[in-house]
Amino acid sequence: MNDRANCDPNLDDVLAFNQTLLNLERTGIPIGIGDSDTALSLQSKIDLIDSKVAVAVARGSSVRQILESNDELPAQYRSALSLWLLCDHSPEALAALSDQASERRDMEKALSYSLLQPIIILGLVYLGFLYLVFGVRPKLESIASQIGAEPGIGLWFLQTAKSNAWVWAIAVPLCVALSVAIWARNKSGWSLGYMPGRRRIADAIENANKARGMRRLLENESSKEGSIQPNKATGLLKWALTEEFSREEKMGALSASAITYQRIAETRTEQMRAWLPTLVGASVGGLLVLAFGLSLFAPMIELLTALTRP
Repeated sequence: MNDRANCDPNLDDVLAFNQTLLNLERTGIPIGIGDSDTALSLQSKIDLIDSKVAVAVARGSSVRQILESNDELPAQYRSALSLWLLCDHSPEALAALSDQASERRDMEKALSYSLLQPIIILGLVYLGFLYLVFGVRPKLESIASQIGAEPGIGLWFLQTAKSNAWVWAIAVPLCVALSVAIWARNKSGWSLGYMPGRRRIADAIENANKARGMRRLLENESSKEGSIQPNKATGLLKWALTEEFSREEKMGALSASAITYQRIAETRTEQMRAWLPTLVGASVGGLLVLAFGLSLFAPMIELLTALTRP
């Protein structure tokens, strides 16, 4: 067992770990603590954790007791800090927090790419509708006048659009530009929990990191201090920590579990990157094209109907 595991960690050790996380983020490495769908920055989260730990220590609690029982601290953070303190600053502790933040960043990129196609389609529909209102509408009005037909709903819609063009012709591009700017600036604070399949990816990454951390604890014999609790493990982790396995067999099973969960996360991430743009493009883009098609063909159908009347 290493010397760090024998000595009781103190508040300075926690502050040093938190400062390491901040330094990593400044170098460009994503770091996530707890809920990744909050608008708080890492600095704000770290400051909040520092204050909570300092208050708990001032009340007489040890750092070990805080890590084992303080539910106010994020579970992922407590697990990573425990691994860091017990395993002589093991890189697995930092990787556990970095992987979760990387998963969030990947989802943001996938969603941003998915929104690109509808924006392009919206631009084309916008230009087409401008031509429809200012180029095609006068011809349709002339035909309706020649045959003595009253403007139908379709032609009335184009006439209304023409009279209010000064509003929507400016508002539409401004709204799109504003929406893109807001998304680009605040996407890190928006909840992505509505994305189907994302929770499974995050769980797989978390389980992979748990398996690596547990293996590291076994490697350092820290499990003798109760750092590993098989009754709280689930899935492959519960199997890997079964009492029937020896210490070496548990380490091998945990390594295999980590690889399995990591591949599950990678596979599901690739699947999401493949179908998400198609789903968003087909739904949003399809609605835009449908709206433009109705604006184009509805007045033509009305004119054809008027021409065929006896």
